[in-house]
Amino acid sequence: MKTSLKILVAALVVTGCNTHNPEALIQKQQPIILSMPAAYTDAHENFSKAGWNKAYARRNFRLGMTFTDFMVTPFPDDEDGAGRLKIPAANIYQVCVGDEKSHGTQFIDLTMGYDDMAPGVIKCMHFAGIDYMQHPARMYLAEAWMLPTKFYFIQPNGEGEYYLYKIFSQPPRYGFSNVSSILAAGLKQRPVNKEGHQLDASTAYLWQSATWDNGVSRIVLRADSDLDNAKLTYTLKPLDNLAQKRRKRAAAATAGKI
Repeated sequence: MKTSLKILVAALVVTGCNTHNPEALIQKQQPIILSMPAAYTDAHENFSKAGWNKAYARRNFRLGMTFTDFMVTPFPDDEDGAGRLKIPAANIYQVCVGDEKSHGTQFIDLTMGYDDMAPGVIKCMHFAGIDYMQHPARMYLAEAWMLPTKFYFIQPNGEGEYYLYKIFSQPPRYGFSNVSSILAAGLKQRPVNKEGHQLDASTAYLWQSATWDNGVSRIVLRADSDLDNAKLTYTLKPLDNLAQKRRKRAAAATAGKI
């Protein structure tokens, strides 16, 4: 085990958090695309950490933070009990893909979708509850919305750590304008707004988006008229680009296996 991973496990045991070993999580997912054959990655995956300290954050969780730090960062909100058990934040915990807990049906939200399937990615969420009544914990966006939130980590070649490169939530579509206003006020930055229409499988629908970009990171809020929920995505641009390159290489490497 690498030194950094030994430190990670020791830190988590001391704090009483779930003990996750990132390398073990990757290995447990085989043959799912989370394993990393050499064809999926460059020997030298170039990226820069310049400006990461200015990356956007979703509450306590800043893009670019390490997996180690994520696992010991307290969840910021209590479950308010609206239609659910009231759970204090101290009893809300992380579960990641590959963890033995993640195979229960109550953790279906951790299922890796097509857009998640970049080789070497770990996906985590926070959960609240007891036994079979566990459910995704909801994190406030200002005081307006409580949203289950997904966190994605990737380990660049040559690095001993995994870094948070994507944060994803789904506010209701009808709240698009409200969420956009909240973000603009909180970031003190006006978004770039776009809208249009698209034809998909003979169905036409309208879409609108609001984008914030500070050079090293990006926030995109998008709503499609044919979906109930909007998509709120925070990305650390250097590592998101890395994940997309890996996804393309994986697709190319497996194209002949049909």
